[in-house]
Amino acid sequence: MRHLAHRAGQQNSVCFVTRSRALLQLLGGEELPVTGGAEVQMSQAALYLAAAGWDVGFTVYDMGQDDEVLGRDNIRLIRGYRHDGGIPGFRRLTHKLPRLWSALVRADADVYVIRGASWVSGLVAFYARRKGRHSVIWMASDRDPVWGLPGHIVDINGQRISSLDAALYRYALTNCDLIVAQTEAQRELLRQARNLEAVVVPNMVSCDGEIANREPANQVLWVGNFRPVKRPEMVLDIADKLPHLQFVMIGGPKIGHEKLYEECQRRAAGIPNLEFLGPLPFADTDRYFPRASVLLLTSESEGFPNVLLQAWAHGTPTVSTFDPDGLIQKHGLGYHCHSADEAAARIQELVADPALRDGIGRRAREYVAAHHSPEVIMPRVEELLLGLLAQSARTTRAHGRSQGT
Repeated sequence: MRHLAHRAGQQNSVCFVTRSRALLQLLGGEELPVTGGAEVQMSQAALYLAAAGWDVGFTVYDMGQDDEVLGRDNIRLIRGYRHDGGIPGFRRLTHKLPRLWSALVRADADVYVIRGASWVSGLVAFYARRKGRHSVIWMASDRDPVWGLPGHIVDINGQRISSLDAALYRYALTNCDLIVAQTEAQRELLRQARNLEAVVVPNMVSCDGEIANREPANQVLWVGNFRPVKRPEMVLDIADKLPHLQFVMIGGPKIGHEKLYEECQRRAAGIPNLEFLGPLPFADTDRYFPRASVLLLTSESEGFPNVLLQAWAHGTPTVSTFDPDGLIQKHGLGYHCHSADEAAARIQELVADPALRDGIGRRAREYVAAHHSPEVIMPRVEELLLGLLAQSARTTRAHGRSQGT
């Protein structure tokens, strides 16, 4: 009944559409296993908007909880579907579609936001248009602009994209009210691939964390989900090349990639200078950044990696095979590398030169505070959402005037 009251009081409302187990724990105030950057970004946005007076909802994975529970700051956690629910072979038709539709109805939001490319985007855009609400597609990877197009029919997890899913995503992009890109590169790719426009809103990170204190200065940190696009096996190769340095790997298997995780875990057991920690609660993971001399990122493709922002916020230089919008090179935040050998050489350079490492760390922290803090990013996000609501109000007034003539 609280949500019905918000309608009567004209409180602005937004629903983030996810299928995440992690968000149920994160926003429910429980300890959170290490999770993807998209979940972290959405949870930060939700907490900011809730504090600003918005009614905020999330559709979350069905783990047997009630249809709706209240999380932190009265954020509504609305039960969606299970991946294994329904009749095998017909799970989407018999379970996922009806359960997600029901969750959207119960959310009763003014604006629905979905992050990343999937068939779910199409359902959200269709629901919003039918109900006179707004939908926002927020990209989470450089693969999102071309997801499902010819030559791009394998998703980031290595799964083949069906023609139906590609069509649903295409419908979402052409019928939503707003597309948000993480980088200028994503926006330009969307223009070239689909002749569509997006606004750029960079990822954000809190700068309130501990500043780096690295004694001894010999630890290299890697954090991520284990899936092929992250190339965790490259970390093992680099650790082999640098036996005098201590490597730490944090992360768990992405669904469907358990064999990759197990193979890396098996190999790591034979590398004495590598500590394989597996998945850790988010708060525990964050404490490893200020201890590290270098954050190593080995991904083949990303959107705007959350781990880069976490490292920079702690003043930790980065050695990365991916450079969003060329920011690492442009602002001197570390090194962009193209091979394991190059990455190993750059890591050694940073570890051996404390003045170089600390100078990069200071620049990184200053850059993040100026360009990626929630205080910088979220007013822009709220402005975009309020713009959609103002557009609705203008349309309603115009319709009323036409009805009166």
